[in-house]
Amino acid sequence: MAQDAYYLRHFAAAYAAAIDKCDPGDAGAQADLQHMLHGLHDELRLHGSLAAQWGIDLQRFKEPSKATKSYTDFLNAVADHPEVQ
Repeated sequence: MAQDAYYLRHFAAAYAAAIDKCDPGDAGAQADLQHMLHGLHDELRLHGSLAAQWGIDLQRFKEPSKATKSYTDFLNAVADHPEVQ
C-alpha cells in the first residue's frame, strides 16, 4: 500500500510536469492531463482512507523498494528533461 502511494505521488508529479509543458494552444491535451491528474488524486485519497482503515501509517513510510525507486526516478527524469515536450 505504501509503495503504491509513493509511486502514485511521483506519477502525479509527472502529470503535473506534463501539464506545465503542454502547448498552451492544446486545450484538449491539457484537459486530458488534468483529468488523469484528478484521477490519481482520487486514488491517493482512497489509499489514505484504506490505509487508515487497516491501521497503516503512510507517513511512517520512508524508503521505497529498489524497483519502485528506480521507476519513480525514471519518471522524474523524463518529466524534468528539458527536451521532453
